[in-house]
Parts: sequence; C-alpha cells; structure tokens
Amino acid sequence: TEKKRKNKRDAAILDPIIIAEKDVNELKLKLEELDIEKLKDIVSDYRLDPSRLVMKWKDKNRIIEHIIKASLSRAEKGDVFRT
Repeated sequence: TEKKRKNKRDAAILDPIIIAEKDVNELKLKLEELDIEKLKDIVSDYRLDPSRLVMKWKDKNRIIEHIIKASLSRAEKGDVFRT
C-alpha cells in the first residue's frame, strides 16, 4: 500500500529569491499568474514561513506580499559581503 505523504507539497514552479534579486516587479507579475496552491508550494519549498501561518491564509494577495517580502529579505542577506 502507498503511504500518504503527510503535508508534502509539490515542488515550487519558480525560484522567488533569484527573480527578486533581478526584478521584484517581474516576481510580482509571475506570482499573480499562479493560484493559491502553487503560491503555497513556493512558500513551503523555499521555507519562507517558519511559523507555518501562511499555509492557513486564504487571501492570494497577502500570500504574494509575504513571498515578495521574504524573498527580498533572503536575496539581500549576502549584500553586506559584496563590494
């Protein structure tokens, strides 16, 4: 019998951090094309929600804003060391 994988989501279909580094507006446009489940896949795959609260949200725009904020924060983490 096939064991049901507990809360294992699909892989993200895009890398929000790489896109955010290049162009945050492009990231926003790409995210707006996706449904809530695909957005939650991204949040899960890139561990953008340590508190696991985003997974309960039903508001697509709220999830998009969270992904953008978290991705920018992650993208900028190494800036201190770059010249």
